[in-house]
Amino acid sequence: MPLAIPLADMTEKDWAAQVAQLAKQLGWKRFHTYRSDRSEPGWPDEALVRDRLILLELKTEKGKLSDAQKDWIRRLINANAEIYVARPRHLDELARVLQARNRSLVTDMEAETRTLVGL
Repeated sequence: MPLAIPLADMTEKDWAAQVAQLAKQLGWKRFHTYRSDRSEPGWPDEALVRDRLILLELKTEKGKLSDAQKDWIRRLINANAEIYVARPRHLDELARVLQARNRSLVTDMEAETRTLVGL
């Protein structure tokens, strides 16, 4: 992977690799379903565990949520899960969320996630 990829050109695979590296550097244990065709449609891409559980749906800058993804995210938010739709432009914000030891941050990424699923 090149050192710098323009945000608009970043693939979801490249973005997932950046997120995985960041999570590892910050001490998070990561789960990613590699065979999503054998999993429940719409379940988030990443589960990160350290002192709390964070779920991430990774999207490119132009990527859209499927109806199944929106449904899962709505249900997870309503169950008080910490879940975000994270795009490459959110890298710095995601780093702050992952550095925090609790869920006290109110982020643009969280607000955007709620808006994307109609909450």
